[in-house]
Amino acid sequence: AKAMAEVASAASCSFQTQKNNIHMEDLPKIYQRFRCDECEVAGFELEDVTTVVEKDFKDDDALFAFVARAKSLRADSTIKDGNCIVSIRGTKKGANWWRNFAVNFRNGQEPDQAAFNEAGECEGCGIHVGYSNIYHVLKPPIVAALESLGCGAGSGQAVYATGHSMGAG
Repeated sequence: AKAMAEVASAASCSFQTQKNNIHMEDLPKIYQRFRCDECEVAGFELEDVTTVVEKDFKDDDALFAFVARAKSLRADSTIKDGNCIVSIRGTKKGANWWRNFAVNFRNGQEPDQAAFNEAGECEGCGIHVGYSNIYHVLKPPIVAALESLGCGAGSGQAVYATGHSMGAG
């Protein structure tokens, strides 16, 4: 749990780019060097980190996530060689707040039927409109990153997801 919390926290570091004069195009290099101490305690490390940055409203970098392949450091590690981890940043930008306030729930009708079909049967379930919109923006590049790391559908590799606030939605 501590390892996943540290990975979730790392996605929030992308917001520090403005404060530290780091450009978004530099993030892939920065995240390639990311070292997760709690991950090592849990018996794995991250490699081949891919960053996902997407525009939402007028914020060019409103949505951020990173995807990484795990390398197991011990036989007793829950996370095995080749498993993947997705970490989605939480609320940090103005566009994120707009999505948070879009609190109407959809009931599985278009355009969100695809999200419900992927999740399986869920009678009486709804989906937060703001999170649904974020899902539709982030899904294609995250799926592409997972496929490039060998964690695509049918690969047999486990995918672990983590995030904070909006990123955990």
